[in-house]
Amino acid sequence: MALLSWFAARRILHRGHSSTRTHSINTDSLPVGAVALMQQADRFSGLLNWAAAGPLYALAEEKFRQSGDTRNELYARTGRLRGQFDQLSFVAISSSLEQILNDPITQNDLHLRLWCLVNKGYTDLEINLPAARAEWTSARNIALQLGEDRWAVRALGELGVVAFLEGNMSVAAARVGQALFSTMAHGDIGGEMRLSNMIGTGLNEIHRYSEALPFFDRVIKLAGQHQDAGFPFMAYERKAEALLELGRHQEGREILKRVIEESTVENRPGAQMQALVLIGKLSAREGDRWAALRDLQTAARIAGKLKFYRMAACAMYDMAPIYDSLGELTKAEESMIMAIDASRRVGDRFFLPRDLTALATLKVRAGETRSANLLFEEAEDVLDGMLSNMHVSFWKCGLGAAARETYIRHFRLLVATHNVGKALQVVERVRARTTAALLQARRPEANRRTADTADIEDQIAGLQTSLMQEHPKNEREELLERLLNYERRLIFLQNNSALNHREFLGKPVSLPAVQEVLGQDDLLLEYVLDDPQSFCIAVSKGSAEIIVLNAGRTEVEARIQQYLSAVRDKKRESEIAQQLYSMLVAPTRAKQKQRLIVAADGALRRIPFEALRNPDGRYLIQSHTITYIPSATVLQAIRNSRGSHRPSPPLLAIGNVPYEDQALFDANQNPVKAAVLRGLYDLVGVRLKSLPQSREEVIAIGRKIGGDAVLLLGRSATESNFKAQPLSDFKIIHIAAHAVADTDIPERAALVLARDPNSADDGLLQVREIVELKLNAELVVLSACDTGAGGMQSEAGITSLEEAFLVAGAKSVVASLWEVDDTYTAALMDRFYEHLVAGQDKAGSLRQAKLDMLEKYGIDTPPYYWASFVIAGDGASPISWRDHLLHK
Repeated sequence: MALLSWFAARRILHRGHSSTRTHSINTDSLPVGAVALMQQADRFSGLLNWAAAGPLYALAEEKFRQSGDTRNELYARTGRLRGQFDQLSFVAISSSLEQILNDPITQNDLHLRLWCLVNKGYTDLEINLPAARAEWTSARNIALQLGEDRWAVRALGELGVVAFLEGNMSVAAARVGQALFSTMAHGDIGGEMRLSNMIGTGLNEIHRYSEALPFFDRVIKLAGQHQDAGFPFMAYERKAEALLELGRHQEGREILKRVIEESTVENRPGAQMQALVLIGKLSAREGDRWAALRDLQTAARIAGKLKFYRMAACAMYDMAPIYDSLGELTKAEESMIMAIDASRRVGDRFFLPRDLTALATLKVRAGETRSANLLFEEAEDVLDGMLSNMHVSFWKCGLGAAARETYIRHFRLLVATHNVGKALQVVERVRARTTAALLQARRPEANRRTADTADIEDQIAGLQTSLMQEHPKNEREELLERLLNYERRLIFLQNNSALNHREFLGKPVSLPAVQEVLGQDDLLLEYVLDDPQSFCIAVSKGSAEIIVLNAGRTEVEARIQQYLSAVRDKKRESEIAQQLYSMLVAPTRAKQKQRLIVAADGALRRIPFEALRNPDGRYLIQSHTITYIPSATVLQAIRNSRGSHRPSPPLLAIGNVPYEDQALFDANQNPVKAAVLRGLYDLVGVRLKSLPQSREEVIAIGRKIGGDAVLLLGRSATESNFKAQPLSDFKIIHIAAHAVADTDIPERAALVLARDPNSADDGLLQVREIVELKLNAELVVLSACDTGAGGMQSEAGITSLEEAFLVAGAKSVVASLWEVDDTYTAALMDRFYEHLVAGQDKAGSLRQAKLDMLEKYGIDTPPYYWASFVIAGDGASPISWRDHLLHK
């Protein structure tokens, strides 16, 4: 062993890298060679390169033993043990490190004790979370006492990792975020790499894969810039995981192939194990069950040998459904019981609901419905506990989306047992829960603007302003990387400021409570997309039923994609519209009610139900008034809400934004080239076109409503002017502008207003800003593109501009599902307000305006021109005009 270590050390030392002293080493009477080995080993370990550091520590340990220096022998042994985490079991390493900790020399040497606590803390993260928490707490205290700032910061970050695994995501965010930015500020490359990996992994776990990728890319970039960092196995593995989940299978497979090759060269079975789990999952998805089992079983054997309980749980979890599909239910249950045991043994609260859900699913297959129901309820209770410990919507939304499978599988069981009330509550327990919580508490998110967050928001505004200018590709990429960094900083800071005033955890509405707020002519249709079958919970004032639809999620999504492609191409879509009607509406009792309230799921949020056609070819809008709602709980909260005061001024409208003054507007562009669309696809190098009809649209609406309406036009149509208005005083807020929709990062969605050169505002009124507005508006109209578009998971919380305005206090919001034509939009809005002023209710006014458009332009007018705008919230009530003198 010593000879092998000597050869490894010679190879490393001959690379010619300078050494830096990173730990306190007693150099009295030591051979120079041992000191050099220790310094170089510390350098490698500080950069997380244990493959290089381990052999150096082993050689240094032997030299210190020969010289009789027990203290430094213990120090080097600690490093050597940590470097063997891919060869020895974690339990064995932890036990050996415990012996070193209990040595009298270690007890009386704070530097040595810190070093040992750190390495035992890293080890116990994989096998014993309570022990890891205690070790990192002690390590941080000692580091602070010794003035070892680097280890104090790293310890804080690792305590955040522990909090995450224990289910306390907000505390995790506070600690990891603070630690990451400290490591970056102080140039601790190894610390930045470790914590970036952890944040990216956390984002993967809450299914925000697009947002995770930049963190892994950052680690890979840093490793490439610092040769001593070695191969960044974790970053590549987690990046591959994100790519696989995003459907980029070939890219993910190529990365995993490289990880396997590198792990073989470096003799890193632990890294190979994690890659095999991902490859096994991919093989299972592609239908190669035997290849999947082979790789997962190999990973499980390695995990068992290393006592890597968490990875053993992952492998067992992924094997269970494969065994189930092969008809080996006993093996499947055994695998899941082992996975649950591993999660419980480690103390992983975060992964326990996943494992309980999988076992419950197997119990359903075995006909043990009572046991299955209890397991589902236990999983949901654990999830509720985690949700109640989260303080910012970002984290609640992420966990809600990640936990969808638990609630859907429980829902299936309740459908089979015909328990409508309980099934509704299970769906509502997760769907749009963040929105519901904020509405039930009758307040938007607490305004967390502090000096620190204000500075970050100014940085974000500056970067977004710059991104709307022309830059070379490499500069844009750098700007986008910086933007994401500041966005995450803002979330972490907001999270920290909210730790002492926890958000209310919304209670799912009961079936009787929903029925109480429904009108006699209302029918609530709450959809649940699933494979192989989808469902609709149909609730009226006096009845409720669960309807099994004749199509699964995959088929519905395929038809929706076809439908939207036809609509955006302005083609006839009658056949696809009839197919969707047959799948979604025909099985319900929609004919018995005139007002439909649709709580959509997934891709259903992207289509206007009123443009679906019955078998006779008639549009649904010709027979029904349709409103949309994120969930039944949100509907009940809105209809039961009572504002703090009644809004007085009738209207605040903004339009005619001078886009020629910002971004890349081309003043010489031929104005007859194409219809002017209110669309904006990206913040990178965009060209903002003017909206010539928006000025007349806003002025015409102002004339119709009259009174003391406030109109912000032209150079007055700035974000800062809008925010400066007494927003809570207006009954109607109308915004005619460009918009940005971002389905990957919904918080970036924005209305694009003008920029005030004397303000720090960037002109982008974004979701994160909207939810902090205080509104009492009966109606908000977003006369722009894609304002109703957002994340496709109903469980993900505030995912669109439309939903953000509901949270801010609007009773109803009119928003668009796709890019809209400027001229047709102005005409539609003119008719909409005509009917509003005449006293019709809000949803009825929008319906009638669309029917007017069909009457004027012909019943065969493509839905592209008239169907994009939909109304969400409570559309059943009219606007109260009695306090205002209307212009006739």
